[in-house]
Amino acid sequence: MCSCAYGGGTLGYAFVVFVAGSFLDVNPSAQFALVAVLCVIFLITVFLLPVARSFEMGAQDTLQDDDSNDMSDEPDKHSVLGIFTTSEIYYVLAFAFVSQMGLGFSGSFLGRYVVELGFGQGLVGVLSAVSALSEVPILLFAGPIVRRFGEMRLLIASCFFMVLRIVLIGVGVVPTMVIGQLMQSVTYMTVYYSCTRYVASHVLPGRQSQGQSVLVMVQSGMAMLMANLAGGVIGDAFGMQMSFYLSALLVLMGTVGVFLAYRARGRHRQGISAVGHMQ
Repeated sequence: MCSCAYGGGTLGYAFVVFVAGSFLDVNPSAQFALVAVLCVIFLITVFLLPVARSFEMGAQDTLQDDDSNDMSDEPDKHSVLGIFTTSEIYYVLAFAFVSQMGLGFSGSFLGRYVVELGFGQGLVGVLSAVSALSEVPILLFAGPIVRRFGEMRLLIASCFFMVLRIVLIGVGVVPTMVIGQLMQSVTYMTVYYSCTRYVASHVLPGRQSQGQSVLVMVQSGMAMLMANLAGGVIGDAFGMQMSFYLSALLVLMGTVGVFLAYRARGRHRQGISAVGHMQ
C-alpha cells in the first residue's frame, strides 16, 4: 500500500513536470496562473474525498486517546531526546541533513542553472521527470535493498552519491545532467526510505509521530533552509556552475566528517564491550 502511494505520487509528479515544462517553454509568463489552476484542482479534489465512516472515526479517536496517554507518560531516562531508543539517531539525522542540503541546493537552483546555460524550461521539465521516474525501481525493491545493506550503509553511500550527482549536474552538458538526475533514486529515495524506516523502529512506544516529525524538521526544515540561503549566496558570489562544485565539496566534507565520527563511535563501543568481556 505504501509503495503504491509513493509510486503514484512519483509518476504523477513526473508527468506534470514534463507537461508543465513543455508548456512553460512556450509560455513562460503563465507559470503563476498554471500553479494557481493546479492548486484549485487540488482543493476541489480534497473536497471530493469521501467522508470517513463512523466506526472508522471512532477507532481513530480511540487510537489518538491511546497515543495521548502514552505521550503523557514520563520518558525513559535512557531515551534520546525523550523519543528515541538509541543515540545512533544523531548520526542518522546528521547524514539526512547533509544529504538533504545537497538535494535542496540541486532542486532549488537547477532551473536557474539550466536557463543560464541557454536551455529552455522544457529541459527543466524533462530533467525533473527523469529524476522522478528514477525513483520507481527503489520504490519497488526498497524493502529487500534495506534488508540486504542496512539503513546506515545506504545512508552513507547515498551521501557520497549525492556529491557525484551535484558534480555531474555542475558540468553543464545535457548528458551529464541527465545522469545526475537519474541518481535521484540513490540520493533521495534511499535516504528517505532508510531514515523513515530507522526512525520507525527506534522510537519509544507511542512516539512514532514525534520521531517522524524530528526527521522532517531536520530534512525539510533545517537542511532546506540552509541549502537555499547558502546556495543563493554562493551562486551570487561565484556563479552557478562554480556554486555546484562548491556545494559538492561542502556535502563531501560533511559526509566525511559525520562518517568519521560514526566510525569513532563504533570503535569506542567495541572497546567498551571488549573491556566488559575481559572483566
